[in-house]
Amino acid sequence: MDQTKGGKVSIRKRGQNYWEICVNLGVDPSTGKRVRSFHSFRGTKRQAEQEHTRLSRARDLGVYVPPAKMTLGEFLQRWLEDHARHQVSPRSLQGYRDIVRLHLEPCLGEIQLDKLRPIDIQTFYSDRLDRGRLKQPSADGEPTGLSPRTVLHIHRVLREALGEAVKMRMLAVNPTDAVTPPKVERGGNLKVLTENETAQLLDTVVGTPLHMPVLLAIGTGLRRGELLALRWADVNLETGEATVKRSLSETREGLSFKEPKSRESRRTVCLPAFVVKALKEHRKAQNEQRLMLGAGYQDNNLVLPSQDGSPWRPSTLTSAFSAMIRKHNLPLVRFHDLRHGHVTHLLLRGVPLKVVSARAGHSTIAITADLYGHLLPGADQQAAAHLDTAYNVPAGGSK
Repeated sequence: MDQTKGGKVSIRKRGQNYWEICVNLGVDPSTGKRVRSFHSFRGTKRQAEQEHTRLSRARDLGVYVPPAKMTLGEFLQRWLEDHARHQVSPRSLQGYRDIVRLHLEPCLGEIQLDKLRPIDIQTFYSDRLDRGRLKQPSADGEPTGLSPRTVLHIHRVLREALGEAVKMRMLAVNPTDAVTPPKVERGGNLKVLTENETAQLLDTVVGTPLHMPVLLAIGTGLRRGELLALRWADVNLETGEATVKRSLSETREGLSFKEPKSRESRRTVCLPAFVVKALKEHRKAQNEQRLMLGAGYQDNNLVLPSQDGSPWRPSTLTSAFSAMIRKHNLPLVRFHDLRHGHVTHLLLRGVPLKVVSARAGHSTIAITADLYGHLLPGADQQAAAHLDTAYNVPAGGSK
């Protein structure tokens, strides 16, 4: 047994690179018995010594929390505030908090952190798939399940949080590593309008506030937040280019502009001629609106502002688009699906995957291929036909 000065913390070897650290918490005045707390630790002996030094310091400073007394719910709240809040965007943080509040805390929150087992998590996933939806019960009033994609997202949040617990030496291993999350096929839920349906949609929105957002989404493939953050300074109508420099994010705390989600998201997109023409007309109309409202116009230099020049809330745009779709009995797609349509139509017309991926702002070509590869029927047959042409070999045999 290794022991620190004063015998307050001891280390016992339990296996290869596996240690038990005992923290002496003093004497219980009511019983006169010594109170100790035990931690399991994986690592080298030196790392174990460093860990018991950290625990000793935490105890002496009065901030030590015995692992058996911290529930998963308590840890998740601490993780949200001390870690996630500084690592992810406000919108992502809101999503994390919703997952913790709606799913993880009610179902697993009372379990002690160091007692959480893979079987607990696997059972929780199964329950969410069967009856996890909090709203929209089935026709007979029975609970309905969450989609595999939603449960997979819950899994990723939980795995990230427990991974931090392992780094902080609060857990020896991450229990989610032994759990099988739902399998989700990438791109399986994409809904894409045909080219004719897209043309019909454009005809429908002409003359409405949705005209320019829809036309830009179809013509550029930019994300909703990227479109709503676009400034006239980011658009060059002479060269026919738009540069993505930021994105508009909406949370319960309000609106905020942020940097693009990745290095590849910061990109310059060439504009089709019909988009350039529409933007010139739109800028003229916007200038007239600015003059008409005078001091009541908030000049943020935005390409797609609200009527008074203030940023257009993403949720408001989405709601208006959905209402328009229903009103005109058009195919049920989301505003974001216009981006999927942009990418799909380019690929169907033979634009190279690398070019389309860069235009979409994907971090890798693999993401583009995974998301949209299944939407390209006949691609393999075309490849075989190209080989017939290339080698000029008769179908019945050699030349």
